[in-house]
Amino acid sequence: MFKEVYPGKVADKAGLKEGDVVISLGGKSTRYMSMKEAADIITTKKGDTLSLKIKRDIVLWKKFKAKQ
Repeated sequence: MFKEVYPGKVADKAGLKEGDVVISLGGKSTRYMSMKEAADIITTKKGDTLSLKIKRDIVLWKKFKAKQ
């Protein structure tokens, strides 16, 4: 999940927004991908085009047990 997108930087220019979740990186699902593997894909594509699939506006809910 993108926590912050810096104005004028690559992610901003690509249209990414805070809260976007990357679900595919370079055609590979990120579901079980390690951070190292993701970083390796990104750094080997430096200067080239890299395709991303993202999910936007995801709302996560957590149930809390009421105090009695």
